[in-house]
Amino acid sequence: DYNRAKNGSIVSNFDDIDTEDYELKADSTAFNWMVDEKLYEIIKKNIINIDKYDCIKSFVVYRLANDKIISYSSKLYQINNGVLF
Repeated sequence: DYNRAKNGSIVSNFDDIDTEDYELKADSTAFNWMVDEKLYEIIKKNIINIDKYDCIKSFVVYRLANDKIISYSSKLYQINNGVLF
């Protein structure tokens, strides 16, 4: 969960940043940590074959769904949406 209200800042000394801007930056940083931006751009062009990429599939499908490229109810999302412990 990357919500500042629930978890505090990721790595920041800037509490005066507008909350919406902060949340967008925090989400962007977290998404890039989960799936490198370059790899994500490649995967977006070849979604059907995500198994061939060296990445955590649940992170990829979550990001694809968040970006509205696939739906949360899609088969791809459901198959790869494992619970992380």
